[in-house]
Parts: sequence; C-alpha cells; structure tokens
Amino acid sequence: MMNNLLASREFFLAILIGIILILLGIYSEHFFTMLNIRGLLFNISVYGIVSAGMTILFVSKGIDLSIGTVMAFIGVVLGETLARGVPVLLVIIFTILLGAIIGASIGVLVTKIGINPFIVTLAYFFCFKGLAFLFGLISEKSKGQIPFFGDFPDSFNNIAGSQFYGIEYIFFYALFIVILYHFLLTKNKFFRQNYFLGGNENAARMVGINVDFLKIFNYSLVTATGAIAIMLRASRVQGTNATFGYPTFALIIVTAVILGGASLKGGVGSVIGSFLGVILISIIYNAMIMMGFNPFYTEFSVGIILFIAVLLDEFKLLTNFTK
Repeated sequence: MMNNLLASREFFLAILIGIILILLGIYSEHFFTMLNIRGLLFNISVYGIVSAGMTILFVSKGIDLSIGTVMAFIGVVLGETLARGVPVLLVIIFTILLGAIIGASIGVLVTKIGINPFIVTLAYFFCFKGLAFLFGLISEKSKGQIPFFGDFPDSFNNIAGSQFYGIEYIFFYALFIVILYHFLLTKNKFFRQNYFLGGNENAARMVGINVDFLKIFNYSLVTATGAIAIMLRASRVQGTNATFGYPTFALIIVTAVILGGASLKGGVGSVIGSFLGVILISIIYNAMIMMGFNPFYTEFSVGIILFIAVLLDEFKLLTNFTK
C-alpha cells in the first residue's frame, strides 16, 4: 500500500507543490501574506470545483470545452434574476437546474445524435459566448454596454464571501465538493461505472451499464457543478459579467485534470489528483504574476504543462500512476 502511495500521481504532485511553496517562501516575502493567500485560495476554489466534475467526465472518456462560456452565460442569467428581485433560494435552485439542463443537452447530442463531444462542446463554447454577451446587452442594466451585475442581496453575498478565521467560505465549499466527488467516484457503485465506460464502452454495454444515461448524466453533472462554481464566485466577488471564462478557463481545467492523472483515453482519473493539478497551476500563475512576468509567459507555461502531461499520457506513464 505504501509503495502504491509513493508511486501515485497525487503523491508526486503534493511533493512538487511542497517544494515550490518552500522556494517561494524563501525568495518572496509577499507570497505568504494573507492578502495573497486569500486570492490564491479563491482561484483554487473556482477551478477546483469545476475540475471535480470534469474528472468524472474524463474518466468516462468525455470532454467539455464549453464549460467556461456556459458558466459565463449562467452567471449573466444569475445576475439578471437577482437584479429583478427573485428570492435568493429560488435563484440558487434555478441556476443549478439551468446548468444541469445545458449539460444534458450536450449529452443528448453526443449519445443520441452521435456527434463527437469535441465538436459539440466546441460549438457550445462559441454559442454560449455569444449568448452571454447578447443576454447581457438586452438586460435592463445594459445601457448599450456589456453590464456588470452587482448590488446583490447580503444574503447572497454572504454565502461564499463570509470568512472563517480569515479564510473565505468559498474555499470550504470547494473542499467539500472535491471530497464528495472523490468519495462518489471511488466508493459509489453508480459513479464507479465510469471507469468501465471509459475503459471499454462495448464491454460496459454488455455487462448491463446504461451507457447513454451515464454519459448524459456526466455532462449534466459538469455543467451543474460549473453553475455552482459561478454562483459561489459571484457571491464572493459580489458581481458577475459575460466576460468570465473566455478564452482559457476550460483549457486550464483540462490541463489540471490531465496533470492530475486523468487520461484522454478514458478509464482512469482522480478527483484529488485534479485538485492538486489546479493547486499547482494556480501557484505557478500566482508566482509569475507576483514576480512581474508578462502575462503571456503564464499562458506559455500552462501550454508547456499541458504538452508534457499529454506527452506522458501517450507514453502510458501518466495513466499508470492512478491504476
């Protein structure tokens, strides 16, 4: 058991993160300030929540490139409904249901129509980017420009914006979701079917797994989780607009999930590994910005990380860590 732990992707990422944090603590007196830590935990929370749902989709050999712009659209709808005085509880329920319905429509196109998920979600990426801006423009808050939705009720802002010993609630929500999804994927019979689905779809059908339903459920889960993430983000920053998630949000999520041990070939993956991938990428982003690097260098670094992760996957090294 100890040998499996030492050889795991999670252990490798945890050690790498620890080394980077030590180096940053030595070379930067500003990294471990409370202000910076809060900002870092905020980014980790939003990306971490979505990565948990995306991991389950990856295990089933699915992918969603549209999640960023879908979240932007959901955020605009969220802002508009709150601005119109709809009760907070109803807004929360509606937001999650809207996310689930959008994801289910992706799943139907993939399973029932037979369209490649890469093509479907790429099309959704552009469609919902446009819808987010168009919906914003017809809003009462527009005035001919892309509006920023704010002035939310305190009961909504306090959901994720309140603090516990200096740590904002959004981070605790993220930890809860990551732990919950990890437990479901590793212990729950229904969710564990995704490993069979991703490993061999034909074999999964032969043993009686309802493949189409499982795929539709997974896409619905990803976007519902994204809806929760954008809702918590809006609560934390007390506002939202149509520009969120464009253009790199989904790509960073995919990078973190692959880095954390999931495979483009399906059948393997770890929610904890993906969360550690999010932490690693977020720390790299944060450190480079703090050190004054041009933002283009941060994008370049994530591209290199993704390339290395996919290259390892092709050589069968990445998947072996999580078996």
